[in-house]
Amino acid sequence: MSLRALPAVLLACGLSAAASPAAHAAFATPTELAHGAYQLVLDTAADAAGNVTVAVAGSDGGPRLLTRGPGEPWAPALPLAGGARRVGDPSVAAAGEGALAMAWRVDTPKKYTGIAVALRDPRGVLAAPVLVADAAAGGVRHPAVAVDPSGGAVVAYNTGTRASHLSLRGQIAVALRPAGGSFGRPVTLDAELTTQPVVALAADGRGIVTWARQRRIYAASLDVVARRVGAVKEIAQAAPVRSLVAAAGPDGEATVAWASRHATGTADGYRSTSWVGVARRVAGARGFAATVKLGRGSDSTMDVALAADEAGMATVAWAPVRYPVDPRTGRAGGDPTTTTLRATAAPGKPFGAPRVLLPRGDVQCVTPTVAAAAGRVALAWTCRRHGGHMDVQAAVGGPSTSTPQTIVGGESGTNPMDAAFQPQVRAALDARGTATLVLVRVEPGSPGGVSFDRTILATSGS
Repeated sequence: MSLRALPAVLLACGLSAAASPAAHAAFATPTELAHGAYQLVLDTAADAAGNVTVAVAGSDGGPRLLTRGPGEPWAPALPLAGGARRVGDPSVAAAGEGALAMAWRVDTPKKYTGIAVALRDPRGVLAAPVLVADAAAGGVRHPAVAVDPSGGAVVAYNTGTRASHLSLRGQIAVALRPAGGSFGRPVTLDAELTTQPVVALAADGRGIVTWARQRRIYAASLDVVARRVGAVKEIAQAAPVRSLVAAAGPDGEATVAWASRHATGTADGYRSTSWVGVARRVAGARGFAATVKLGRGSDSTMDVALAADEAGMATVAWAPVRYPVDPRTGRAGGDPTTTTLRATAAPGKPFGAPRVLLPRGDVQCVTPTVAAAAGRVALAWTCRRHGGHMDVQAAVGGPSTSTPQTIVGGESGTNPMDAAFQPQVRAALDARGTATLVLVRVEPGSPGGVSFDRTILATSGS
């Protein structure tokens, strides 16, 4: 396909045809959903039926929702439920036949005032938001929400954040809502200042909330049907936690993964080791098995992504970075490169050895976003080739058999700041195996300045 054959919107974004013919056979040409200053996709979710919801933040018009029903075109962007404008940290989750939960931080009358949640029961409509925390909480931040197919939901967040510098940390609070009911009073699980929480729910309404502090990772079991929060337990000790994710499966199965790094020596003899730590609790077990370290090596691992389908099949992905070393000086120099890795755990089984998803080349790729449903996995990521060219790639299929495709490729522009604004991509997957990718394209910088305009695109395929 030539550049002239591409729609004008893609040419305006500086995107060129994908390098692989098979990519366009599997994914439709991306279409534009929104455009504006500071546009940013903050979260994306799809339910089993194929309803897709995208939360977008922007300076023009405030936060908005982009939605698409199964087999339908994308609807025009709508304001966040309740007309909220000064918000932060939107979190979106979807499951089953239309169940949807959204949580965000309320920033009126000032920042970190409250946590709001809007819910949609299966085959229902999005209800007006409710406050689960208000100004009496002493500052709140970092809401994380999860929902099960019946509409049961959980929201976890940091509370009492005004006790920390810039409200970056806080205590851990969680509130549960059974299907068709209302949220109960929030429960404080950890009174110390911690990292932001992560939550996951399985189809049976059971799940987990996890967080980290002082080189330890903690978790508590959740049951939204019984409105029960389990005892807090230390599940692992870790070097400083760079990234923390969780997934849930049936009958209490849960996986927690994180990126860690340990460094020793001085500037003249500096050595570091990075890895992905995994703690896994199989269905019916009372506790987590011993931590497993995946991909341990000298390459630097900053982020990790994780997803599990309704049967508990879990996939973890990461992209360790290698910084070239000048053999003459022994110091880092040159362009960094990555190897993109993934590992899979069948229900009730530990993770297998990491597999290479994308081998090392002359590119630097970000950690993929991961979605899982019905025994299939969708991974999507962006890569920056040397010279400033950007690619969006994806792999959809079995947990360990999917092959990367280039969805769009192009050039980031001439502004040197563009490297800091790599195109973002989020993946969502429904039970029929259809993957939806939502892309954020950063516009080329204007001469003599920096442009923050972004275009949001979407494509679906398998």
